[in-house]
Amino acid sequence: MARLSAARVTAHGNGEPGISRITRRDLLRHAGIVGGTVATGLWRPGHAFGAAPADELRIATYQDISQLDPLLTNDAPSSAVYDQLYDRLLVPDEALRPVPVLAERYTSSPDAKTWTFFLRKDVVFHDGGHLTADDVVFSLSRILDPANASQKRIQIDMIDHVEAVDPYTVRIALKYPYSPFPAAIALQDIVSKASVEKGGNQFTKHPVGSGPFQFVDWVPNDHVTLARNPRYWGRRAGVARVIFRPVPEASTAAADLLSGGVHIVQNVTAGTLAEMRRAPNIQISTTPGTSYSYVGFRVVQPPFTDVRFREAVYRSWDLDATIKAVFPPEVGRRAYACISPPIWPDDTAYLQAHAFPPDPARAKALFDQLTASGVMPRGYAVKVLVIPDYRQKMFEVLATSLQQVGVRATLQVVDLATMLNLLKTNDNYIYSLVGGGGAPDPDQTLYWLFHTGGPHAQFQNLKDPELDARLLRARQATGQAARSRLYTDIQRYVLLEKIYQIPAYFLNNTNAWSKSVRDFRPSLLYQRWNLDTPWSNVSLAAG
Repeated sequence: MARLSAARVTAHGNGEPGISRITRRDLLRHAGIVGGTVATGLWRPGHAFGAAPADELRIATYQDISQLDPLLTNDAPSSAVYDQLYDRLLVPDEALRPVPVLAERYTSSPDAKTWTFFLRKDVVFHDGGHLTADDVVFSLSRILDPANASQKRIQIDMIDHVEAVDPYTVRIALKYPYSPFPAAIALQDIVSKASVEKGGNQFTKHPVGSGPFQFVDWVPNDHVTLARNPRYWGRRAGVARVIFRPVPEASTAAADLLSGGVHIVQNVTAGTLAEMRRAPNIQISTTPGTSYSYVGFRVVQPPFTDVRFREAVYRSWDLDATIKAVFPPEVGRRAYACISPPIWPDDTAYLQAHAFPPDPARAKALFDQLTASGVMPRGYAVKVLVIPDYRQKMFEVLATSLQQVGVRATLQVVDLATMLNLLKTNDNYIYSLVGGGGAPDPDQTLYWLFHTGGPHAQFQNLKDPELDARLLRARQATGQAARSRLYTDIQRYVLLEKIYQIPAYFLNNTNAWSKSVRDFRPSLLYQRWNLDTPWSNVSLAAG
């Protein structure tokens, strides 16, 4: 690959986990021995953390949480932690079918517009309060309240109103028939009304749920600690404590796993996979993931508003070769669609056959057309945003490819928070984010990505009334065959006709864990930890 010659601004970190290697010094550091000394004290990112006490599960994640109120955040690191604190009416099981949790059962009216959930009567919150229908009504209503600006509102904005029929029965009326409503409601966490009202804006620092674990502490950029919930209505959690530790550098996380500092590593990369496979005490699992990473265009003004510009960017870049170079098959694979199998519909063959192939000559001709017609000023600099992970290497190749066809490119490596703030400004950017894959239904991916009210459409500054109408028609359709045709047409429209995004890759769920960990079953869904569910209960072997 060509070396990057574009201008580059780095902020908040410059690590690149996709090309990490484990060194002898990594291993010594994580054993607590560096330069002949023994490391002591609390763990800090990049430093030693001694062997875990018995009955304490330690998980190395790639990034710290942002907060723990499910109303306010939907980022993967945060939701992976607060999933342990809160219960939901339903959850997707191992086959991605919604199954009852807080709801013992549920019914639907024949027109799929009214849904009734019958709650368990033995659920107690971490603070001792009893969960009732009022808590469910409150939890859903605060998401639906536009004043709260919850990202999750779009997942359930088909709801017209929610009511408590009695203390343990909830009735939800929809604005229109929506057959996959169980998949949508299976994304929503139920909080304690009393605790939220008491805690106010401090609730996120002292979260109260009814899940199998309860909150102990959060030291930003260091760790989150959870403890077994002694009042849990379900099976007793198999471990007494869980510690989530942000370890952005993949080689650091791998070395900590090999030395016993953590039990499970989330950030398994091309550079660490081989070393961990050779370790006799480590188990590795790779399953096709549902997380979709895309190359987006924040379309504010010309030339980004012109589809020829977006096509030229696509054609300037050999994305297939880039993905193959950055991702071994165990880690990820090229995406041609927004929806990853096993979620339907699978239109991969058509979308791959009609994807724009790399064609630098055609890309240069399109850029020249844009310049000649005054749409793209001469010397225009394309701003490219990326966070320091796999995508950094990808975008270095993109920036170089653009320069090779005569277009200036400025690569800015920033942290996620900085990127999201820049994607709210009145400026054009090329960027990459993960979107979709949170529920086993195409609506929850495509509506989330492309509807005007969705968070990713807002990042793109996307306003397409025709697309909004198509998405709404697909939502209201009944029968998988009819819905499949509509969602197939939508994907072809956004990816081939309008080129609102360039599909980049599906990241596999590749986890590594110590063989002392029992009953760990990685989820097909993006970054879900099945620590204590109706079908799994993680524990640690004695000794």
